[in-house]
Amino acid sequence: MNQEYCIRDTINLIKDDFYSYFHKEWSLGRILCYSLKTFFKGFGWVVLLRFSQCRCKFIAVIAKILKTHYAHKYCIDIPACINIGKRFSIGHGYGIVIHGNTVIGDNVTVSQFVNIGSTNGEFAVIGNNVYIGPMTCIVGGVRIGNNVTIGAGSVVVKDIPDNATAAGNPARVLNYDNPGMKIGVKKMN
Repeated sequence: MNQEYCIRDTINLIKDDFYSYFHKEWSLGRILCYSLKTFFKGFGWVVLLRFSQCRCKFIAVIAKILKTHYAHKYCIDIPACINIGKRFSIGHGYGIVIHGNTVIGDNVTVSQFVNIGSTNGEFAVIGNNVYIGPMTCIVGGVRIGNNVTIGAGSVVVKDIPDNATAAGNPARVLNYDNPGMKIGVKKMN
């Protein structure tokens, strides 16, 4: 399913993403400045992703061209058709592959070298307030619950319930209601 937003909705998503990165109120100057300065950290990539989902074809085409260029430079493959919620952030923008049919909730942080793939036509569904650590693979049609932390180097092949911390190969739940990484709901004032 191709996710498209009007320009106003696209700008609002970018405002939320900006706040999740920098915990500052947005302004057009700040967004442009931080997009250029911190592209390698992922914010610039997220801006291009949001604009590539815009209904305005001119903006979407320009963003997709730039996104394709930077996809090769930073080895990030996140298609424009993906369904991603508000306040999405990429910890360190390098080596990330996410299948286009994956559904990602609000307030999700993805670290470097993460791979979210599919098997047998089944795709991952990732809940809200989720941290995915570096070098994590999420394979197949798994469901990652809300308020979940996935440790570095994990291979997720089974569902992870809400409020859990999981790690390992294969990933196992280590504890509940005591996240290894504090993921608080990031709200704009």
